[in-house]
Amino acid sequence: MQFRRRSNNPGSCRTGRNGFLYVGALREILVVGLLGTVAFALMCQTNAIIRQHYSAKKKETLCNHSEPVLAIALDRDRQSLLVQTWGKKVEEVSLDGCRVSNKATPLDFRSIEISETGSTTITLTEWGDGVLWYHGVEITRLDDVLLYEEISTRDHSTADVHISMDGSLAMFISHAGRVVVWDLTSIEPTRCEYKLGQFVYTNRLSPDGRSLLIVSEERDVLIFDVRTGALRVASAKIDERASCAAWSRDNRRFAVADHGGMISLFDTESGEQLWKLKNETLFTRVMALSADGNRLIVGGFDREIRIWDWTSSPESPLVLNGNTALVRNIILADSDTKLICGCLDGTIREWSLETQKMTRQIR
Repeated sequence: MQFRRRSNNPGSCRTGRNGFLYVGALREILVVGLLGTVAFALMCQTNAIIRQHYSAKKKETLCNHSEPVLAIALDRDRQSLLVQTWGKKVEEVSLDGCRVSNKATPLDFRSIEISETGSTTITLTEWGDGVLWYHGVEITRLDDVLLYEEISTRDHSTADVHISMDGSLAMFISHAGRVVVWDLTSIEPTRCEYKLGQFVYTNRLSPDGRSLLIVSEERDVLIFDVRTGALRVASAKIDERASCAAWSRDNRRFAVADHGGMISLFDTESGEQLWKLKNETLFTRVMALSADGNRLIVGGFDREIRIWDWTSSPESPLVLNGNTALVRNIILADSDTKLICGCLDGTIREWSLETQKMTRQIR
């Protein structure tokens, strides 16, 4: 009987072991690659589903509202809205939502307002050179330029511009208290200027263009004669710094809200505080008064619009739900039967105050 001699060469065992290791490593690589392929496929599918979802959502709303709305103004003559967006752009949107046109804005554009009648527009630009701060004011009527003026200041103060409801008066007011007023009733606008003895924190021009409401940095609520700068009424101080203010269309009442959530309603002639309420949903971002000053409409950070009738139900507001972002602007239309609001997500909606429902989305 012959016996095969066992090999004493250790290399033969190592070769076999290395072969098994190679096969195992290859199998692991294949498994990892397969898992990676599956994960990549799932990620692509998930991404496709998400894009399809947002595409469907986008189709549910109107196009061209990616730019957040900062301000809206109603031009009754043209039946359109002047919309100022976050990207320093201005659009003219028809009230039926079918026509949208972009308006050219100058370099260093800051804000724009338009009269409800007369189609008179005032535009403000601001820039500086390191020493002076410049404010460019342009006033147009039916797209014809009535005047352009540059106002320079050394205090680097920002400013606002306003125009009366009928377009007969326009004004510039810096937050340092410098006021320039233009009377637009004649062919050649006439100009007057004065300085208020207050640092202006919030300001509003009355609809008739006769009174200027300011809330000072010291929280004083004051009304001045627009043309002379004379103090007419001094009302009670508000609790904290002002967040917004509004006039009634008949100019008999005005409201002021502060950052603490308090809302106060005043009589224009006497300065008497007629009503005061705490808004529990943060502070009021924007508000409007009905023509007779009996209803107060408030919008803010919670996307809701609240309506108080302080003469009949001062503690129980009517709440309108359905906005999709912070409410930036509120205007009343059609004898206060409709409400138009602009939101930070770029949408503009119309609400019926008779049915308390949204009637359409304009933008």
